[in-house]
Amino acid sequence: MVKIQESKGKYFITLPKNLVRLKKYSKGTELQPMFNEKGNIELIKIR
Repeated sequence: MVKIQESKGKYFITLPKNLVRLKKYSKGTELQPMFNEKGNIELIKIR
């Protein structure tokens, strides 16, 4: 489950560790949120 967090007026999401490992993301991986045709958010890896 992805959760929205707030700290000092900024919002961020946390991703489950198993999903991060499955996608081989690491600290500093940059993801671009995009809306698909159904209005759902997709995270696109840009770096």
